[in-house]
Amino acid sequence: MINIKFILMLTSVMIAIGLSSCQEASINPYIPGPPEKHPTIADFPNSVGSWWEYEVVDSLNSLHENLRVDIVSEIQLPNGHKAALWEYSDGRQIVLQEYVSLEDDTVKIYNYFDGIDSNEYFTIKNLIVFPIKVGNSWIASTVEMNNEIFYGDSTWVSRKLNVSVPAGIFNGSYEIMTGYRGPIGPFEAIVFYPGVGLVRKEYNYFKGGNNIYYSLINYHIE
Repeated sequence: MINIKFILMLTSVMIAIGLSSCQEASINPYIPGPPEKHPTIADFPNSVGSWWEYEVVDSLNSLHENLRVDIVSEIQLPNGHKAALWEYSDGRQIVLQEYVSLEDDTVKIYNYFDGIDSNEYFTIKNLIVFPIKVGNSWIASTVEMNNEIFYGDSTWVSRKLNVSVPAGIFNGSYEIMTGYRGPIGPFEAIVFYPGVGLVRKEYNYFKGGNNIYYSLINYHIE
């Protein structure tokens, strides 16, 4: 009898231990992995020789054409930072030029002026602040009206999404929205993919659906 009691007691203890282990396993079955890496400014391409080709649809002006963006040279800005010259061409002529500078954690896009050598012409057109994370926001630009400076425009990272464009499928892209002044002012939405850059862009005028759409066709990153 003693041996039977001992065996029953030992069996009860082992069952209790087993139940306890099962309960613990059911409570904590998940082993967390490494945290998500949010894109940093190192993921923004800005090297001479890089280029992107986009399909552009402009419903306001009934245009449908391809646009190529080339990083053609590098200069030093009046504030001491280096900037790359981005040229936009429609295949016939250059239609837009910008200076793009990586300053600390911020991409600064400057208006282009020939022979830029003075802070008088050193104006910021737009900003992208890193790291890119859904919910982050910042003041995008300044607007001068009647000799007054307004800081009303704002930019925010609205969502993370998967995007399909002619250049491919870019899973884990980030949509960055910029809203402008006015009761129903226009907005700009760009889709950024780390290491590649802008894969899609929409500029909405709020004028009966008259928008401009950019879709990435091909690219080369130096």
